[in-house]
Order: sequence, then structure tokens, then C-alpha cells
Amino acid sequence: MVGSVAFRTVNGQEHQRSIVDGRFGPGDGTDLDLRALVALPGFTDAHGHLANDSLDDYLGAPPTSTPTERAFAQLRSGVFLVYDKGGATRGHLAVLDEDPLRRPDLEMAGSIIHPPGGYYPGVSDRESDVADLVAVATEEATGPAKWVKLIGDWPRPGIGAIPNYEDHDLARVVATAHGAGCRVAIHTAAPGTPSMAVRAGVDSIEHGLFLSQDDIEALGARGGAWVPTLIAMGAIRDSLRAGSSGQILFDAGIRNAASLLSDAVDAGVHVLPGTDLAVPHGRVAQEAIAMAGAGLGAARALESLTSTGRTYAGLGDPWALGAPADLVAVAGDPAEDLTTLLDPVLVLRHGHVLVDRR
Repeated sequence: MVGSVAFRTVNGQEHQRSIVDGRFGPGDGTDLDLRALVALPGFTDAHGHLANDSLDDYLGAPPTSTPTERAFAQLRSGVFLVYDKGGATRGHLAVLDEDPLRRPDLEMAGSIIHPPGGYYPGVSDRESDVADLVAVATEEATGPAKWVKLIGDWPRPGIGAIPNYEDHDLARVVATAHGAGCRVAIHTAAPGTPSMAVRAGVDSIEHGLFLSQDDIEALGARGGAWVPTLIAMGAIRDSLRAGSSGQILFDAGIRNAASLLSDAVDAGVHVLPGTDLAVPHGRVAQEAIAMAGAGLGAARALESLTSTGRTYAGLGDPWALGAPADLVAVAGDPAEDLTTLLDPVLVLRHGHVLVDRR
């Protein structure tokens, strides 16, 4: 463990801290002098799936790593907070038992909930009739899970993408989860579903291609979250047949989402980057760069990646005395060049150097 560290933050302020039992303490030592770099409080991946490597094994291909290995890949890349939005079973929740030097801080959902025909077939052990929705949500809101994850809409042959649930179904899940101290996240890619979810009090809108301005205002008023996953949504659009109704729908939805990014921040929404298996674990900075280019801008994309998720999780000042001795150091000024975030020079986790490329 490092005994002391000196660093400079993105606003130019210099700090010196001792490190005691993995936490920042008072002191002026420079065992680790990082003032030639820029220190950040780590990254947030707000739509991860530690149960899987990629969409291939999500749909049944043999996995190439374990949840613990994926969590460590996130950590070594500077991702210190992952909102895991569920898996096929609750098995991936076991990663919570790993040493914090082997995994990020985690807010996790268990099994993904959806009705028959309302998601990829056979992917989740929580394929449940709507009549059983509250009972299933109650079970998913127990144990170590902090989130309940729903699939809010899905394409049907000959019909297109339609909602899986009615307003009152979503409201019942929200009440159930909140009563158990959990939050609710919902997959929404079709028109209408985001508005239903916002009305029902869902905490985090995943994708949210067809959010409206009114939805943004309502979601922001209660401090909700939106994870647009632009790279993942673009990959789906590009996989669809050129000129098909599905591709046209996704293209329109992505344009709509991009147009709302800055307005959502202004409204008080926690706009967060998420990978959703579209890029390798740990590469969430790519999503932040995509969000910046889509209309969020570099400064707000950097804040989204490094600060917004911490605020939403209730974490405190990362540089305060007593805070975990965590930081990610990058070369150059990330506020001017977000690409510097892709390859951190140094990763310090609880006072231990995990990566050092100086």
C-alpha cells in the first residue's frame, strides 16, 4: 500500500494525503507524486452486465471469463462504480463477496424480469406472467440486490416494438421495490414506454429512446436517472436490415435521445454512461465520448462519467479525509480531450496501485 500521495484534480487544485488503512488521511507526503497528471475519482458504468462478456454469451455462447474477472477488468480500467442491470440468474451477485481490490463498488440487479414473448427467449429465469409480477419483483428485491430490472417493451413479429406492461403493473413493481429499499430500472426502446415508466415512478430509464420533454422534466424533478447507452443502441440499429421499419424506428429514437441529453441535465436528471455489452468491460469512457459528440458536450460528459453516478449512489466527496484512497490519473486535460480517459496512466484503489503506466 502507498503511504502518501500528491495529486492535481481537473480544476487545477493540488492535494496531498496520507493513506491509512486504504483511506485518505491528513499529511503532506509524496510517496506517490502524480501532480504531473490529472486525478479523477474513477469512472461509472451505469449499465453493466457482469454476468456476461458480450451479447454473444448473453444469448447462449460459452463465456470466456467469469464475473469476478470482468469486475477486475472494470476496476483496472478505472471504473470504480458499476450499476449492474441484471443477468439470466442471480448467480452474478456473488461478485459482491469479492475483495474491493478485485471489484468496483457495485449496485446490482439480480435476474431480469420479463413476460413470455417479451424478451430474448430463454435468457432469464424470471420469465413470468404479468399476474405473477409483484410476487417475482418481491423475490428479486430481497438479499444483496439493490435494483429490480424490468424489460419494458419488446418487438413482436408482425407488430413491432410494444410495451410489455400497463401503467398499473409498473406502479405496483415500483411500490414493491421501494418498500424493500430497492430501485427499479427498465429497458425502454419503443415509443410510449418511457412515459409509462416515468409516470409509474421508475428510478432509472435504460436506453429511453423515446423519452419526451415532459418525461425529462418529471424524471428530473424527482432526481431520477437516464442511461441512454448510445453505442449499444447504434449497434442494434446498424444490425437491422437497411430501410426496415425497425431500423427506421431505432434511428429516430437515437436522434430523439441525443436531442434531449443537455436538457435532461438541466432538468436535474442523472444522465449516466453505460456499456450494455456493446464495448468491452472497462471501456465506458467510449460511451462518454459518444454522449459528448451527440450533444452532451465534453464538460458534461466528463461529469457524467466521473461524478454523476457517485452522486446518484449517495457517495461523498472523493477527496475528503476518510474517503477511500481511490483515484484514476490521466495524461493531459480530459476536459479538453476526452480520449485521454481511454487509457489511464495510473489506477489507485484503496491505496493500492493496480495500474502504473508512467
